[in-house]
Amino acid sequence: MKNRHKQAVFSGLLLLLFIAVSHDAVSRGRRPRFTRTPVIYKNPNPSVPLAAIIEFSTDTPVRVTLLAGDDVSNRRLASWRSYTTEHSLQVLGLRAGMTSRFTIDVTDALGNTAQWTSLEFTTEALPSDFPAINATVTDLARMEPGVTLFDPIKLGGVSYGLIVAVNEHGDVIWYYRSDESISDARRMRNGNLLLLGVTGAVEIDMLGTVLQEWHPTGHGNLGDGIGTPV
Repeated sequence: MKNRHKQAVFSGLLLLLFIAVSHDAVSRGRRPRFTRTPVIYKNPNPSVPLAAIIEFSTDTPVRVTLLAGDDVSNRRLASWRSYTTEHSLQVLGLRAGMTSRFTIDVTDALGNTAQWTSLEFTTEALPSDFPAINATVTDLARMEPGVTLFDPIKLGGVSYGLIVAVNEHGDVIWYYRSDESISDARRMRNGNLLLLGVTGAVEIDMLGTVLQEWHPTGHGNLGDGIGTPV
């Protein structure tokens, strides 16, 4: 009787082990699925016109890599390390006046991958009053990775503010337009920008959303009630 009991227990353990191994094998071989079709739309904030947003959902938590190609090059735009099922991605680094084709690569925690390729987006051309930017010398071998961010100054234009980002070839790939002159711009540790203008300082994200404002007490409150007197 004891031997039969041991055999039954042993058989049960083998069955549980088989089920666990089978489930793990199935999980490892099962690709993530897009449960909400990826869509791309223009950044709703007109102050940053060369940006877009991609949204989609997956049936299992995944991390994302976004690839882009246009008439000039194919490149990796960005990667997101966190695993989630709901995705809203800032699309930055697009050249003006071009159609870009996007590939979305997703990977779950077990290494299973899936891909979406049928997305396109066309950016607007630079406005007619945009300053001409000509890169006369570029030495890619000596460049640091990333982009160059600067603030062109329009003489006498206190109601004209501009922050520009260019790639290694001098192509404009992002800009922020303001109705107030901008005298300085700094990238913050959290990825946002700190801008210094005529009436105070402002923190914006890369889509142009105003997050915080600071102003001299004598200027009173600014914007939507988020200004802080200093």
